[in-house]
Amino acid sequence: MTFKIAVVDDEDVTNLLNNLNLRGLSYSQIKPSSFQDDIESISDQYDLILMDQKLAGNIGKIPYMGTTLIQELRTRMAENKLKPKPIILWSIAGNITSYQNEKSSHNLVDAVWNKEWLHHVNEHKRDECSRKMKTLVSGYRSISSFLVDYKANDDMKATQLVAKIFGIKPELVEGYIPESVFGHLANKNHHITHTISNFLINAILRFNGFLIDEHTLAARLGVEIGCSDWGKLKKNCLSHFQFNGVYSDFYSRWWASEFETWWLENVSPEHPANLEAQDRVELLNEKLSLSLVVAKPARNHVESRFWYSCVINKIAIDELDSYKVTSSERREWQDHFYASFDAINEKKHKENGYELAQRDKERFLKLRKEKKL
Repeated sequence: MTFKIAVVDDEDVTNLLNNLNLRGLSYSQIKPSSFQDDIESISDQYDLILMDQKLAGNIGKIPYMGTTLIQELRTRMAENKLKPKPIILWSIAGNITSYQNEKSSHNLVDAVWNKEWLHHVNEHKRDECSRKMKTLVSGYRSISSFLVDYKANDDMKATQLVAKIFGIKPELVEGYIPESVFGHLANKNHHITHTISNFLINAILRFNGFLIDEHTLAARLGVEIGCSDWGKLKKNCLSHFQFNGVYSDFYSRWWASEFETWWLENVSPEHPANLEAQDRVELLNEKLSLSLVVAKPARNHVESRFWYSCVINKIAIDELDSYKVTSSERREWQDHFYASFDAINEKKHKENGYELAQRDKERFLKLRKEKKL
C-alpha cells in the first residue's frame, strides 16, 4: 500500500523529498494561492500533510502562516468534515524557532522538521523519516477506528478504549496505566484523533515513565546496548513485556513494571537497582547463557548502579553522580530527567529545552572547577 502526501509549500521541494526514503509514499505539491483554495485542495485522498510554516505563494506574499491553515484543517477534522490525518510542519530554522514560541499551535502538529537538517541526513535518518510518516498514518487510522467503535457502541467502556490504544487486555489497564493518563484518555472532550495522537506521542512515548525506551531498558539491565547478544536478549527474554500499542512500530518501548517483575522472577530476588552493573550482567549471563557486556560509566562519571539514560546523549547513568534537569513538558507520570556531566558542560541541555536543577548547580560547578574545564 502506498500512502499519499500533500505537500503545501511555495518552493520546489523535489530535491528535498528525493533526499528522503519515500518507498511506500507518493506526494503531490500544493503551491499556495489563497486560503480558501488551499483548504479545498486538501481532500480525503491524502493520508498525511507536510506543511511549510512560511508561505509566499505564486503571486506574492500569502497573508497567513502555515499554522493558520493547519488550525482550519484540524477544525474540519474534529467536525468530521475531513478525514483525520497527521500533519508535519517543516520549515527553515528561523521559522521553526518562531513556531516554538507560538505555544498555542503546539498541539496542532505531529512533528516539526527542519528543512536544513533534512538536506544533510544520512541513509538511516532518511529511513527514519519515512518510517515516521508511515507510522503516523497507520496510527491515525487505528485511533480513528477505535474512536468510531467506542462512539457507536454504548456498551463499550473507556477501559476497553484505553486497552486498544495500548495494545493490552482490558483487565490490565488498572495495573498498567496511571490514573491520570487513564482519566485524560477517558475524557470524551479529548476523543479527537489528533488530540489522542499528540498526547500519546508527546506525553508518553517520547519520555520514560511507565513505558521505557531501549536505552533505559539496557541501563536497568546494566548492559552495553551495542554488544552482540543484546538482540538475542531482547528477542528471547524481553519481548513478552514489550509495548504493542499504537505507534509501537516506530517507538520501541517496554513496560517498566513488567521488567522489574521479570527480573525478580527469572534473574534474581535482589532488585536490579540495588546491584552494580557488573553484578547484573554476571547474573544475566549465568542465568540465560549469554555473553552480554557490562555498560561502563560515562566520561566524568564513576557510579554504575544505572537506572536512567541521559536525556541528551542516551548513555547509561547513575542518579547519584548525574545531574537532574527540569522541563516544563514533564508530566507527573514521567520519570525525572537526568543528564551526564558532559551534556551539561557542553550546554546541550539548554539546546534541548532543559534547565539544570538548582540543587545540582553547585555540585556541577565544583566538579568543573576541579577538572579545570
